[in-house]
Amino acid sequence: MGRKLWTINLPEGTHAVEVEHGWFLGTRNILVDGRPLDQTQTVREGFLRRISHHPFMIEGHHCLVQVYPSGLNLTHDLIVDGRSVETGKEVVTRFSPPAGVSMEEHVQAITVQGYAQMQQAIRSWGRWSLILAALHFVGGSVLNASWGALLILVALASFYFREAAMFVVYGTTLGWAAISNLIASSTGWLILALLQIYWTGQIFGDFFKFRGITSALEKMPPEARQVQPAAGRAAGLFPGLGLLFGLLACLGTILLLGTVFLAVISRAPDLPPATGARIAFVIDLAVLGVAFGLSAILSRFPGKIVAVVGVACSAIPLFLAFALMVLTGRATGDR
Repeated sequence: MGRKLWTINLPEGTHAVEVEHGWFLGTRNILVDGRPLDQTQTVREGFLRRISHHPFMIEGHHCLVQVYPSGLNLTHDLIVDGRSVETGKEVVTRFSPPAGVSMEEHVQAITVQGYAQMQQAIRSWGRWSLILAALHFVGGSVLNASWGALLILVALASFYFREAAMFVVYGTTLGWAAISNLIASSTGWLILALLQIYWTGQIFGDFFKFRGITSALEKMPPEARQVQPAAGRAAGLFPGLGLLFGLLACLGTILLLGTVFLAVISRAPDLPPATGARIAFVIDLAVLGVAFGLSAILSRFPGKIVAVVGVACSAIPLFLAFALMVLTGRATGDR
């Protein structure tokens, strides 16, 4: 984690502005007097462009943190009321408001635009999840029909929970798909897994960005929003959903272990024919438990303990599934 700190003296008092770099995900957080502004840079820009601009206000003063590449390093600048703190010179940027528009109104317009982009992205994820689910059911001999059912649940959630928390659900499910495909032996699945890992990083970066945009929108005056924030359904349901799916996954794991134990003591030559499908179903429940529970934790929803328990319960079946896949050298189903 990299850091850059400025101390600025304003007529109203002295303030500390800090930028934190998450080198692994490429995210950047802005803190004013130790309090985060929830303004982050996406993974794509952090890795590829490495350029970011973060406008905000301090007691009526227009501030902008700029991060841009300088050789192999990154250069930082803090601009307050159009003047660089680093050089003391006047600076004009593309984030400067148009004539007749205040910086506050300009930042509000950017926030509203970002929130609209989030809503559009969630709708897109819902449609694509339905399409991919259909492909999994049609191509059941190659793909995993159980994973198709999981994608349908994710799609339905996208149409009901139109909030930034959904991006953690997308990222978690895609991340587990990447793990499954990494363990598959064919080169084609390996290439897909590497792409899925890259997309997972991007999705989590989008979550932090849209979480910040949502927070900024909720703090705006109602007359300036132009759009109505989502109903906040995720905060009330995600912790409980994480726990529910986690407990169901643990129960399913116990039943499966019981089936294996009975097969061993009865010296049955094979496990029941539906055992593979049941294993895939339990894994999918565990993935959903981690997805909703982790989303609740990262979104800072109430009921953190419930969400943590849900993630812990879900992690047990996933750990067993991962060990099984590693030992057998194959995934439980292609994603």
